[in-house]
Amino acid sequence: MIAMSEFFRFVEKKDKFLMIIGIFSAIVAGGLLPLVSVAQGEVTNTFDPSNPKSGLLNRMKSTSLVICLVGLGQWFFAYVYYSFW
Repeated sequence: MIAMSEFFRFVEKKDKFLMIIGIFSAIVAGGLLPLVSVAQGEVTNTFDPSNPKSGLLNRMKSTSLVICLVGLGQWFFAYVYYSFW
């Protein structure tokens, strides 16, 4: 079994910097996952019968934009995580 100190003994400063960016990106990507559930809950709330029908299209446009932006952020930070770590 290899000790953890020997596992990282050849790591240079540049590698440490990239690993720190990768760890930060993994935290952000994991933090974005619950936001997808919240945004999908907003889709459900949009179709509530007590809500007026007049603003349905605008609410759906804004909610779908949020879902797309969160998904794009999730993809970007996951890509950085997998690339740098």
